[in-house]
Amino acid sequence: MIEIKSTDGKNFLVAGSTDGSIIVLDLQDSYMTSTDPERFIVRRVNAHELGITLFAFSPAHDFLFSVGVNSMTTNGNVFVWGTDQKTGIEKERRGMLKGHEEQIVALEVTDEDNR
Repeated sequence: MIEIKSTDGKNFLVAGSTDGSIIVLDLQDSYMTSTDPERFIVRRVNAHELGITLFAFSPAHDFLFSVGVNSMTTNGNVFVWGTDQKTGIEKERRGMLKGHEEQIVALEVTDEDNR
């Protein structure tokens, strides 16, 4: 899980699942007082094939990065997602950082160096 803040200051909690989906929860007061847990979810995206292991966020560039599970049939590519002021992240990914042959075990964004 990772907390992200959209450019207008709204807070979202992004969570990954073992089924490869990403859900985004709106952390605003009106949602947090609801008794219906589904009301918190503002975006659900089927992202990676086998599950998600890591997230990183770049507030300077408004990008969320997610890493999938590496296996014999899939690789642990890094997916790049744009942020959205209403739902936390965009429905379609912006890109992919590929070429990793082994499981990615760490992901760090350094905004100061644009890395």
